[in-house]
Amino acid sequence: MKFSEAVANRIFFLMREHGISQYELKQKTGIDHKTMCSILYGNDFGIATSHLFAISKAFGISLRRFFNDTSFEKFFDIN
Repeated sequence: MKFSEAVANRIFFLMREHGISQYELKQKTGIDHKTMCSILYGNDFGIATSHLFAISKAFGISLRRFFNDTSFEKFFDIN
């Protein structure tokens, strides 16, 4: 799995968990439609840190908590 896919999967999980639609997430983050679609549907162009902060904030969580998921273990050496 690519990092961008892990990010998208985590966002979809959090959307379901919080009952937030893609439209609501765009409204809460201020991220434009094209960029949000690129993040959610796997365009592997890289994800701006500012977008990750905005998305985490929209869910009321820290970036640390956002990345606290087994799908990110292979990307971070946490020892």
